[in-house]
Amino acid sequence: MLSPTAITLLNDRNLQVGNICRQWATIEYQVALAIWSMLRVDRETGVILTGGLSISARIGVAIKLAEHLASPQSAILALKAAQKSLNRGLEDRRNQVVHGSRVFDPNDPAVDLVETHRGKIKGIQRQSNQDLASLSAELATVAATLHKELLDAEIFNTPCFKPAPIIALKTYTNLSESGSQPES
Repeated sequence: MLSPTAITLLNDRNLQVGNICRQWATIEYQVALAIWSMLRVDRETGVILTGGLSISARIGVAIKLAEHLASPQSAILALKAAQKSLNRGLEDRRNQVVHGSRVFDPNDPAVDLVETHRGKIKGIQRQSNQDLASLSAELATVAATLHKELLDAEIFNTPCFKPAPIIALKTYTNLSESGSQPES
């Protein structure tokens, strides 16, 4: 039986786990939206393009697109800063929180013992309410900074929710039944 204090601490941990999930989803969405906006595609097309990409792949694509399309340097730097933060351990810590198996530390009601079997953080680790709050705050900072910089750089000011025009009903290889090539 858990004490009232232990229940409060457990509830706080559970809220922080949810908050971490939300912060992560916000970052993923912002990076996807940046890609859709830079490519000027509608939402549905954007989801097809980015829906199956991990955060690492998304942010890599966003950086390459921003550089290729000569986006403002502030946007490129913001994307690279977010990538650096994620690569500096935020992604691994988030994965441990979200995917780890959690059990109570019998000696400390403010700590869970979290076990993960893959990724950079393996085995059983202690994870306190403060650890979760710290990760949540770090992710919130990345999300807020990225949003502000991409908004200021006008990356988000493109109409990515309007249907994209169909620009190719036929492809290079199926222009005609005879297989003739397009005229130059």
